[in-house]
Amino acid sequence: MFSSANIKSYSEEDFKLKSWSFILEEIFGYGNINLKWGDTIPGFLSKSSITSKLDLRVSAPSVSSDLSDLSLTEFAKKCTSSKYYLDKLKLVLLSKLHLNSLLQEDIM
Repeated sequence: MFSSANIKSYSEEDFKLKSWSFILEEIFGYGNINLKWGDTIPGFLSKSSITSKLDLRVSAPSVSSDLSDLSLTEFAKKCTSSKYYLDKLKLVLLSKLHLNSLLQEDIM
């Protein structure tokens, strides 16, 4: 799957798609679960001024909306401490915004 002659030219997206897309689509791609690949913006961010993109979102139909994100994911070609920290921070902040959005839907 990873050609040693070409591995240095692979982008972050190449690694992500080559490693996970086939496996995850085979497991989840035939039911109600929806996989959104490649720098997508979650719907719950439309109410805020944040435009953060994610590498993979796993969504499924929910009672209150068409699709609800179950998982937010970031991938990296090489794990460096700065990339790890920034991606982890991004996912924690987006998860908090997602939780706030879900709680507000339940209150209204």
